[in-house]
Amino acid sequence: MDELLSNARTAVLLGVPGFERDELFLKLLGSSLSKGRSLVLHSKPLVKAEILYDIVTNRDDLLSRAVFHYVPTLEEQERTLKRLSIDLSRMGINVVLFDSPSDNYIVSLALSMESQSRLKKANASIVRHFAYLKATAVETDTHVLVTMGERSGINTVEEYLLRYWPDLVIKFHTGSESEAEFEANENTKLPGLSAKIITLGG
Repeated sequence: MDELLSNARTAVLLGVPGFERDELFLKLLGSSLSKGRSLVLHSKPLVKAEILYDIVTNRDDLLSRAVFHYVPTLEEQERTLKRLSIDLSRMGINVVLFDSPSDNYIVSLALSMESQSRLKKANASIVRHFAYLKATAVETDTHVLVTMGERSGINTVEEYLLRYWPDLVIKFHTGSESEAEFEANENTKLPGLSAKIITLGG
């Protein structure tokens, strides 16, 4: 897995939010910390800090290499990502892990349902955010990994971003899905996706 990620400048962990995806996210963070400093952006509180502590085998020196930054709103997310390249250079970081960057976007959509102009503004904003992440990855030789929840039935700009943004998609097959359901999902989701796809069973 580490080798695949090292060859992917932009990667997405895709799946229904849950323990498997969160645990893998933290394992990948632990792996990146063993090689240097990492920036962790998150739009919600990180509730599994004890798992991360176990993953790095209680090594405070590894945890000190992690820079955590909470972005609770779409506006704060925009400000942070707009200056990301500058901040990474200043902090000597070459790995960015962003847990659920589209959560703030979904909240903004819900708050904007009665206003077409606000809907357009939210859509334009999230497209810019992923553009900032892509530009940062290319300009600063940084690896960017984000998590995204699979939201069946919601046709949003997220689907567009997922088709064209990542080099690699790591997709989870949850244990509750039947094999037939999973195969149908694999064949019908994300038409036109150009990224390499890795499928993991739950």
